[in-house]
Amino acid sequence: MNGSFVTDKLEPNDVDCVLLIGPGFPQDPAAEAELLAGLPFINFELVDEEAFRQFTERTYATDRNMVPKGMVEVIL
Repeated sequence: MNGSFVTDKLEPNDVDCVLLIGPGFPQDPAAEAELLAGLPFINFELVDEEAFRQFTERTYATDRNMVPKGMVEVIL
């Protein structure tokens, strides 16, 4: 995860997420439809391993000036 949610802001206003999907995705088409419809204040991407690596090593790992920044990993 990334965005102001993982900063020290008193009132963060967004969460940026990248979700690594596995070979069994989707198991529940209704849940997939809800994810694809979007959630308020949450920007997320459903991606394969190659795109996941890009997000976690580059896109979310640095700011626009290529300065490294923190991320939060959630493993279920």
